[in-house]
Amino acid sequence: MRVADIFRCGAAAGCLIVLVGLSGPTATAQQKQSPYFDRWGVELSVGSEALEGLPDAISTEGFFLSAGLYLSGSLAVIAETGTTGWATGRLTTPGRAPQKFVDAPRYWPSKPASCPEIDAGFGTYLGGVQYRRRFRRTAVFVRGLAGRAEYSGTATEVGAGGVHTSCYEAFGSGRALAAGGGVDVHLNDRFAIRVLADYRRLAVPSLEGMETVFMARDAGARLDMVRVAVGLVFGM
Repeated sequence: MRVADIFRCGAAAGCLIVLVGLSGPTATAQQKQSPYFDRWGVELSVGSEALEGLPDAISTEGFFLSAGLYLSGSLAVIAETGTTGWATGRLTTPGRAPQKFVDAPRYWPSKPASCPEIDAGFGTYLGGVQYRRRFRRTAVFVRGLAGRAEYSGTATEVGAGGVHTSCYEAFGSGRALAAGGGVDVHLNDRFAIRVLADYRRLAVPSLEGMETVFMARDAGARLDMVRVAVGLVFGM
């Protein structure tokens, strides 16, 4: 799902919201003047996201799950986790395989110095605060988050018959920061459509050559990206 697809989904969701609002009973609207998650309420949101700023070779699709506890009518503490789809491809300028791999005993004939076939991905684990301002049936919010980004990948070689054989695996983590905001359009006092966007900076550790999957070789050891996401919020 690209950014354009997400915006199309958001537009379709917006049309649905308008239809629901127009068809809803007037009495119900009068009885529930404030369809928002109240103080000490818990919100749970899940949805799909797209990331811009990564190399073209990596998948930019992903999913997120977040939970928030409102300490007042406006301020909440939130936690969020998200993951990208796995990137699969071939590095055009693969780094040298780790020495521990080169020196290790092998049980198949070849022993390449580099393994250009890569499967890799990353996920984020963040926590922070969110401030909202409520209107009639919408709420606009801003948020700030910090936490960790976890990376993992497997390098393989392609043998006879196109069979992929695992060469080595790499894992690592780095700091992650995010800041942004969005809008919640409330369908009722328990459900809302959420559209959000934020800027993210993720530190990328050395992954034995696999960091080139996530960034250009001349880039700093971090990812700077923009995330756009659409989700459904459940209030409890």
